[in-house]
Amino acid sequence: VSIDDLRHQAKLVNPRNRNELLSYTFDGCYGRDSTQLRIFAQDVAPIVEKALSGFNATIFAYGNTGAGKTFT
Repeated sequence: VSIDDLRHQAKLVNPRNRNELLSYTFDGCYGRDSTQLRIFAQDVAPIVEKALSGFNATIFAYGNTGAGKTFT
């Protein structure tokens, strides 16, 4: 698995055909070198601002236990 931060993509080798690369695009996709400050600034802060302006907002964070999802 590799992460393309700029394109917000997770890429992995197709297990059925090792020569094929599968690519999945998300609203945000961050690799190991990403900081909590960067993630908060790019994805969370704008949603919090909208929520404080009266809009409904949900943030769904998926990742390993202890990776910092709650703190971020």
